[in-house]
Amino acid sequence: MSLDRSFLEAVFGGAEGCAHFAIGMDAYADPTGRYKHQNWVPVSFPWPQHSDEVIQMITEFLGQERRNDLYFCPNILKTDKRNKGTAVAFQLLHSDADNGADAVKLESLGAFAVASGRRGHSHVYVWLDRPVLLTEYQTLQQGMRAYFNGDNKIADNDLLRPVCAVNYKAVVLDGRDEPYPVEWIVKPTGFRIGPEDAAAVLGVTLPGPDDPEPQRKAKKASPAAPGNAGNGLHDVEAFDLARYPQVKAAVEKNTRDRSKDTLRIVGACYDYRLTLEQARWVVNTRADLAERLADRDDDDVQACWIKVVNSRQAQRASMSGSEKTEKTENRSVATKLVDIARILYDLGVSDDGTPYATQPEVPHVALPLRGSKTGLRMGHMSVSGPNGTLAAFSQIGVGRKILLHINNSIPILLDDSSERAAVQAEGWEVAYDGMEIEL
Repeated sequence: MSLDRSFLEAVFGGAEGCAHFAIGMDAYADPTGRYKHQNWVPVSFPWPQHSDEVIQMITEFLGQERRNDLYFCPNILKTDKRNKGTAVAFQLLHSDADNGADAVKLESLGAFAVASGRRGHSHVYVWLDRPVLLTEYQTLQQGMRAYFNGDNKIADNDLLRPVCAVNYKAVVLDGRDEPYPVEWIVKPTGFRIGPEDAAAVLGVTLPGPDDPEPQRKAKKASPAAPGNAGNGLHDVEAFDLARYPQVKAAVEKNTRDRSKDTLRIVGACYDYRLTLEQARWVVNTRADLAERLADRDDDDVQACWIKVVNSRQAQRASMSGSEKTEKTENRSVATKLVDIARILYDLGVSDDGTPYATQPEVPHVALPLRGSKTGLRMGHMSVSGPNGTLAAFSQIGVGRKILLHINNSIPILLDDSSERAAVQAEGWEVAYDGMEIEL
């Protein structure tokens, strides 16, 4: 099974910017019956510049025999941070319809739709014939939610499921033998509807350029569907904050910037090894922050959690060597792919220098990362070894030595690898994206 490039092109259109995906690995049900993943890996990359290599990586991920879910953001965003309100253009409407896609309603908007991988659920998309203002987009998205009886996913940075992925919810929660595929219901025809016509169908009135942002009316979680509210609490057992002094201090420090306070509290929870759900509970202990979360359509606590994870990983990487490297958000696409590979596979290098990977479920089978040819056979000079670059330059008195042309499978690209340490011990630097050299 391979990721459907035609689907991505239909959704992304001709936009250029950052495409965002997320990989939920090893799905399971927690004691409260909620659907969760053991690991959550966000991925971003320039679209369409690096689309081929990332699609190949994601296709390999889809082929693994594990309970892994793939998600994507239907809008191309301006940066590699999946922040709300940063779409390159507000022109694509979407709805996560819980009660399926009504054919008459789809036709009324010229919409296309996919079965989102669970019986009766679908994702609906509507292309506008021109971009609109953020306030207009928000109004139309609220209309989409009401029209298709959708859930709270109405922001431009939402995550949905792409065609050719699968949904393991029915396997984990319902005991189904096989996951439901995410597949086309109605393919796009190329039709694009005017914003005014779409508003008329959806029963909303577009705001003027000077009108305030529309009031958001988020649906609350219910016992039948506890996960509908983006920041709802899910039977987390209360605990004494005094046991976690830094978390308690973070809660008590009120800067009157509720966004920053939320991020600081989530960071303190992460540092104390609390869970994401416990972090939600802690944030909601402050009335002003609970009110803010209740007014939002997105899952801001989870967004903060992902920011903290990325930040902490960057800090660990920067302390692993003598050099300070670029921050996580500025890493190359190759490095991000290596990060994903380190989670999906166990990586190694054979005695003849051939990089390989093994999957956790079949550790006795080694997968060559660059085919059957070694670098030497292809005319490449190795870094280490008696005939490698380090040895060749060891007796040459050069003031500064920098490795520039590096295959993306070589572990010296990893800041915390033993191979990087060995290179640095020989007085070499490893080039990075954006590096400037003054001659």
